[in-house]
Amino acid sequence: MEKNKKPLLLYNANYYLDNTFKKGSILINNGKISKISENINIDEVEIEKDYELINCDSLALVPGFIDSHMHLPGDYLYRYYGLNLTTKHSFEEYIQAIKDIKSKNLSIIRGFGWNQNIMDSKGIDGFRQIKELIDKLFPNEAFILYSDDYHSCICNQYLLNKYTPVRSYDYSLAKVGLLEEEDIFQIQKQLRELTFSNEEIRDAILKYQNMLLSLGITGIQTLMFLGGDNHREWEILKELDKNKELHLNVNLALTIHPTDKKDEIYDKLSWLKNFESEKIKINTIKIYIDGVVENKTAFLSEPYEDSSETGDYLWEDEDLNEFCRFVDKNNLQIHAHAIGDLAVHLITKALCNAMDLNKSKKKNRHVITHLQIANEEDIKLMGEYGIIANIQPYWIPIGGYYPLDEKHIGNRVKDEYKVNSFFKNNVIVTASSDSPVTQYPYPIFGISNAIFRSNLNEKSSFSDMLNAFTYNGAYQLGREDEIGIIKEGHKADLALLSTIPNMNSIEEFEDTKLLMTISDGEIVYSL
Repeated sequence: MEKNKKPLLLYNANYYLDNTFKKGSILINNGKISKISENINIDEVEIEKDYELINCDSLALVPGFIDSHMHLPGDYLYRYYGLNLTTKHSFEEYIQAIKDIKSKNLSIIRGFGWNQNIMDSKGIDGFRQIKELIDKLFPNEAFILYSDDYHSCICNQYLLNKYTPVRSYDYSLAKVGLLEEEDIFQIQKQLRELTFSNEEIRDAILKYQNMLLSLGITGIQTLMFLGGDNHREWEILKELDKNKELHLNVNLALTIHPTDKKDEIYDKLSWLKNFESEKIKINTIKIYIDGVVENKTAFLSEPYEDSSETGDYLWEDEDLNEFCRFVDKNNLQIHAHAIGDLAVHLITKALCNAMDLNKSKKKNRHVITHLQIANEEDIKLMGEYGIIANIQPYWIPIGGYYPLDEKHIGNRVKDEYKVNSFFKNNVIVTASSDSPVTQYPYPIFGISNAIFRSNLNEKSSFSDMLNAFTYNGAYQLGREDEIGIIKEGHKADLALLSTIPNMNSIEEFEDTKLLMTISDGEIVYSL
């Protein structure tokens, strides 16, 4: 869209500050909020002359939303340059989509988006059918198809012949072709050709950015890039920033695995620091503690309902403790994936021990993300030590529970997503989508799930959740002095909503529309 050529005056706005909406006008100049006033006479000649006027009467103005755990560029590389199954809703549709991609004559078939619930309905035979099909259709081309949570992938035999797995499996890879967890990361390291081209990556990032801006999102914490090698993407982001095409505040993270050496962390971070700018920052180390409930790799304190296993713990205790001490001592932020209650307990304990030894309590803003199941003792420790809870409220069930979760963990589904427990224990809560796992990451939808959920004990307030998507997100990113709040001197990163969200019902609440997004004082999206 055409850029605004003059500074902005948003008058008669209901703007959000200090957990409430206030009436006033916002002057924006040189990319920042220059003045907030209850009384600005728009009839004054100098105002009309010098500012582009936007009447916000009956509208709501909130800080630009911050999605503090997602993956650039979502599923857009697969959507535009590969095979995308996220819009398919049955096993039969998966089969047809695989057959259809044959006509594109791709030298490498990269796919994404199959759902574990759909595949689980077919059992191991479903994977066998897909493996037989892709072996038949693509005997001489690499074919890889990632799950929508990016914790599993299906490969054809041509690709498996080129790759050496790091895990052992209780099924035949030659018949099933299913790789999980550690192998997801290792296959990309061994076979760089599985990534997309620079031109494809650049185009997907720009398209994905436009989608985020259309939802009022102006800041993100992006973890592992989907479809790339986590090197070229950073170079492309820097180029976009240099060319003034990057409108998002982007915090990057370096993903580390238990087998990585400490000196490698320094080398990689030193290289990545070259990409920092006002828009791009990096101070975060991402680690995985366990897997996911869907494939029974989340690490639980009690066995799964249909198994004697308790899931996967990806570290040794001493290695995790030593790693946390090392990262914390070097003033870096840890961003830890932990879904099962035992995984949450072990990373909480390791982080607290590290902060005790380094005398750094609450200093480095460490993050645990997902926290599908967490016990009260660990939640209290998170509040005491300043460990941030990064939740995905889009996943909170509104009515019943997810069938696959009920199958795997039984009555423990009642203890999932204890959002209000975090708030009650003074835990700093940030909110995110883990996009593309969440396909449409409009924060209003995430907020509505948290406040209209059926579990009354864990319902959250509107202000708590809006703060989680704004100021708290900025705090996690180390940017609370520039974004996340409507305040004079802060960046003018704002989202204009059609109304103050209506709390009468979830339908009325979710009818709240995003009308305009402003980034650095520039209108980057308008409805």
